[in-house]
Amino acid sequence: MIRIDGTLGYPGTTVLPDLHWTVEPGDFVLLLGSNGSGKTTILRTCAGVLKPLTGETLVAGHKPTGATSKARIGYLPDPPPLYEELTPLEHCELVQRLWGDRVRPARIDELVESFRLQAVLNQRCDSLSLGMRKRLGIALAFLHTPDILLLDEPYNGLDRASGQALTSTITSVINNGGCCIVSTHQPQHLVKYATRVTILYESAIVYDQAPKGWDPYEWGFTDEPSVTDNDTSTDQPSQ
Repeated sequence: MIRIDGTLGYPGTTVLPDLHWTVEPGDFVLLLGSNGSGKTTILRTCAGVLKPLTGETLVAGHKPTGATSKARIGYLPDPPPLYEELTPLEHCELVQRLWGDRVRPARIDELVESFRLQAVLNQRCDSLSLGMRKRLGIALAFLHTPDILLLDEPYNGLDRASGQALTSTITSVINNGGCCIVSTHQPQHLVKYATRVTILYESAIVYDQAPKGWDPYEWGFTDEPSVTDNDTSTDQPSQ
């Protein structure tokens, strides 16, 4: 579903030289690495936000900048880009108009219920907590029912129920032949769902295998409070 062959980065800056990496249907990939290792660069390139510096990146057999690929991609940046003066409902209606017939009539209601946005549906986004903003970003990424998910730190700021709803949605996409890449710094709580763990270090992939037998603690991941282990983050106002 996704194939990268080439060098990734920004104009004038190489981040990942000579990268060769694929994601197949049914893959749930945990993309790991320290800050600046290239996780977001991969996601942005696969989403068509960045162009590869050399070579090509294909999503569903097409360049990710094309309409065919974009219609299948659900991309969540971190943080999700929102219009501060609009409400969650207005965001959903705007994105629904952009996607047209790809959004089923009941889709907004389904996502509002899944990610519990009812209480803030008509509040301006500049009044929303960090967790609510993340829930809205997820809903917008899933609005057109994509089957190729590119999610940058999607669990940051989510409470337990929202994290479970997100994992359930990802699992459904995977079980129906789609794929998902999740960038995260806390993989411990997701390893049991993943089909692959890919680790970036010093501008290269140093690990890319099924998670069976993989120990996150040996790779330096610790049991710091996880967004799936507490419900406090959504009570903090955004700055």
